Amino acid sequence: MKVAGGQIQGGRRRQEDAWRVQRYSDDEGLAVGADGLGGHPAGDVASREAVREFVARFDSRRSEATGSPRQWLQESTIATDKALRQMTRERRELHGMATT
Repeated sequence: MKVAGGQIQGGRRRQEDAWRVQRYSDDEGLAVGADGLGGHPAGDVASREAVREFVARFDSRRSEATGSPRQWLQESTIATDKALRQMTRERRELHGMATT
């Protein structure tokens, strides 16, 4: 499997999208993309932290080797949402940040 990626910033003053490809073997990998919501506070932080947290959680669940990949994805999504919500509670400047 070969993977490549890139980003175009466009008219915004900062890149609000983030992505990562994690390769586990020749036929197993994970691709994650997060689109920071422009016009909302800290969209760049939200997308960057969402990708970082999701990959970390997924890797952790995968290394436990229990459950199915579908469960790993679901649990990683829920944990990432909780982590981002916690960040907005702890840091006032991040209140309202969002990503898809």
